[in-house]
Amino acid sequence: MAAFIQPPIRDRYGRNIKHRTFRKYAPFGDYQNVTLFKNAYKARNLLNYTVAAFYKRPVRRLTRRQCKTADDFERMLREREGAYGIKLNAITSLTSFQGDVEYLFHQLDGYFFFNALQNHISIKSGLANVGDDPLGIDIKFEEEAYAPTEGDGEHFQINVNIGANGHLYELTDIVGRLLHEMVHAYLQIFVCNCVKCSKGIIDTVKVDHDMHSHIFSLLHHLIVADLKEWGHYYQHDSLKELLADDCLGLRIRKRSNFQPEEGSKKMGQAKVNFRSFPYIYLSQNGEEVIVDQFRFIDRQTHLENYLRKETERREKVRLQEQALRENSLREQMKRKVKSNLDISDSEDEVKGEGTESDADSTRRW
Repeated sequence: MAAFIQPPIRDRYGRNIKHRTFRKYAPFGDYQNVTLFKNAYKARNLLNYTVAAFYKRPVRRLTRRQCKTADDFERMLREREGAYGIKLNAITSLTSFQGDVEYLFHQLDGYFFFNALQNHISIKSGLANVGDDPLGIDIKFEEEAYAPTEGDGEHFQINVNIGANGHLYELTDIVGRLLHEMVHAYLQIFVCNCVKCSKGIIDTVKVDHDMHSHIFSLLHHLIVADLKEWGHYYQHDSLKELLADDCLGLRIRKRSNFQPEEGSKKMGQAKVNFRSFPYIYLSQNGEEVIVDQFRFIDRQTHLENYLRKETERREKVRLQEQALRENSLREQMKRKVKSNLDISDSEDEVKGEGTESDADSTRRW
């Protein structure tokens, strides 16, 4: 039976009081079953934990669910993308296309977000489903995520345009728009809303001058990069070009020599707490996402190797204990059977002696 997980403690306004820590993650056993609580985690910790479950993982280090999800996602994309990018006639129903968006949502949620969004998000898709940008930054929105009820930070609706003016967009364009809003919703639902975290919300969840926060950019671009890798793995050209105009470069830094951005290089002779440096960060020019291989990828690999060995050791011990119990039960059954046989033999001997005595008595008479 699964262990009970204590939910976060909230104040009277529903804000988180203490940051939650994450269970150890590994793509096997109970370690792969992740439960996330609303507004309970530091933004960067949520970023690290989420990325660790998919980034630069060979197939052997993915969960079975992730492998099946990726296969189903790519197969559906290949089968259905020919129906998109065309002009619709007046009698064409949008039902099948709206079903495609729902399906894509669940596949992306299962692979990248631990299936954590499905109970919090409703999807609405259609032609010109989203209107003009109220802030005037873009000419119009093609997608949006918002809480339908004011003050409700748990349930969100994602609206996505699948076409306009009687013309369907390309399916990969719709995937990009859907994914964009899923990342927004994921951060808004699960990043901590305590007083301290709320002060830095511009850098984590909400928008800044370019309408996207630092943490959003890192998570979004790493997911897009992973989807592009699917394109190469499956030899799927449209996936290779997913959001080609909206993706930063990627670099794996093999040494742990983090160089702080935003003018923080001038540290003088002050002692630096190396452990406080992020594992994933933007380059100084803001054009690359840099992942520290030694402190992030290799450390996660070592953790999973340890957990696998521990799991195998515990399983071996469990099997040994089970075998001992079964042997003990067999011995008890043998002793019980033997005892019953001994009792039966004793009774037969007593009966035999009584019969023999009666016979002698009869002969004497």
